[in-house]
Amino acid sequence: MSMDGIIQQMIILFILMFVGFLISKAKVITAEANQYICKMVVTIGVPGLLLSSVADGSPFHDQVELLEVIGVCTLINVAVVLISWLVVKVLRIQNSKNVYKFMTIFPNAGFIGFPVINAIFGSEALIYAAIFQLPHNLLMYTYGIYLMSGGSKDEIDLKKLINPCVVAALAAILFCVFDIKLSYIPEQVCNYLGQITTPLGMVIIGSSLAGVDIKQIIKNVTIIPFTLIKLFVLPIVVYYIAHFVGASDIISAVVAITMGMPCATNTVIFANIYNQKIDVASTTVFFTTVVSIVSIPIVCLLLF
Repeated sequence: MSMDGIIQQMIILFILMFVGFLISKAKVITAEANQYICKMVVTIGVPGLLLSSVADGSPFHDQVELLEVIGVCTLINVAVVLISWLVVKVLRIQNSKNVYKFMTIFPNAGFIGFPVINAIFGSEALIYAAIFQLPHNLLMYTYGIYLMSGGSKDEIDLKKLINPCVVAALAAILFCVFDIKLSYIPEQVCNYLGQITTPLGMVIIGSSLAGVDIKQIIKNVTIIPFTLIKLFVLPIVVYYIAHFVGASDIISAVVAITMGMPCATNTVIFANIYNQKIDVASTTVFFTTVVSIVSIPIVCLLLF
């Protein structure tokens, strides 16, 4: 896709987010309704999007290529963990360093990442994003919880790994392994379900942003340098790491753009659960989400 096309797609996504912001301010949608819509998107929207991406068969030449992609995605996840430690050291973060490590490692791949990748690269690239998310989800519900719980191994719950998105990603990989093609009816069902992900995902993000206290952002002196690293430096570093370990251009691009997404909304959820810095989590998620509207086209311009 041309740079003009990428910018146009980001403008479209921004407008959808702004619609969510407006309807939240107008009390058309409530926080409770937001939660139900979130569940609908991750339960049927994202799975539909993932399955529709492989409806016409495997994009891989053979199973060896599939295993290579899984290996690259796993290595990138490990590398980002190491990078998160470096980010905290460079920014000299002390009181909320585990929150910042979490935010460095985990992007908003579900609500923003998949729609953006679908918009920029097309549905055929979603299988790479799905494969990347498998080790990423494992990392979130093990090391991520370990971080946010203050180093408590007892809080880790592997049962949370079994969710519709992971099941759909595994199913998509099996479709690739056995080169399964969906017939017309299930393909169209997946297409229709997947099509709700982008508009509803963006509206949810916009609605969530409406409740953030802007004053808290101004007080956070770390938020600007962290955002620059998270949204600009990290995706470029990940892109070249992926190339270094032998990934193709499209895989490198997908993992780079995924890591260049704003901080995961799970940061706020986990901060609430484990009594971490909720104000830091919510304001940083908000700020990185807003800035990502500009950062994603810039990163694309620099890399592709």
